[in-house]
Amino acid sequence: MILIVWMALFVLIGYLWFNCSPSSMLMGDAGSRALGLLIALAFMISGMPFLFIPCALMIIIDGGLGLLKLTVLRVTKSKTFMKNIRTPIHDHARKNKGWSDTQVVTRFTLLQILLCVVVVILVFSRMSQ
Repeated sequence: MILIVWMALFVLIGYLWFNCSPSSMLMGDAGSRALGLLIALAFMISGMPFLFIPCALMIIIDGGLGLLKLTVLRVTKSKTFMKNIRTPIHDHARKNKGWSDTQVVTRFTLLQILLCVVVVILVFSRMSQ
């Protein structure tokens, strides 16, 4: 499994390197779902499945906030819950905050890298005890 994860990592790095702004090819649903499945399987096999949550927090927030908003609006019939927040959250950053696509990608990526570094530090500090 480690070999597959490393291969996927280098394929993804190549994809991102040659597909930076302006992008010339779209990964699409099929690619992103396969990548998400691979990441989830890697965490399940590692014996630490709950590490998937902080390591994918930006993805979870981006999609989960829309699901939360839709669920609360349908259940409560309220029109005011998160009224000023556009979902998914990257659309809110682009359209309501005026960020460019590059700013959104860079800032979300930096936040995700920071979260992953914190998780790695916490895991290795627990393993050394």
